[in-house]
Amino acid sequence: MGKDQYGDRPMDKQTWAPVQRARWTPAAFNFPTRVPWAMSAKAWEAYAAEGHGDQSHERLCERGGFGVEEFCACILGRGYTMQGIASIVPEDIERVRAMVESWPVVEGG
Repeated sequence: MGKDQYGDRPMDKQTWAPVQRARWTPAAFNFPTRVPWAMSAKAWEAYAAEGHGDQSHERLCERGGFGVEEFCACILGRGYTMQGIASIVPEDIERVRAMVESWPVVEGG
C-alpha cells in the first residue's frame, strides 16, 4: 500500500481513488490526485449510465482513475460525454475540489 500525494497517510483502495491531472488545464493543477473512494464510485455511476459500465470502478481506478475534467463532469451531473467534459470550466474544478475536501471519509470503506 502506497502513501497519498502528501505522504502522510496510507492510500487504502477502499478509502481513496486516484485522479489523473490533465497537463493542459492549469485549473486542474491544484486538484488532488486522490479522492474519497465513495465519491469516485458516485462519479463511476454517471460514467456507467452513459454506457461505459463494461469497465468496473475498481478497474478504472487500477488504470489511474478519472481525469479531472471527467470526474468533475460526472460529479456535477453533466455526464461522461464529450459535451459534458468540454463544459467544465475552472470554477467547476474549484467547486468539485471543495466538495472533495469536505467529503466525509471513512477509513476502510
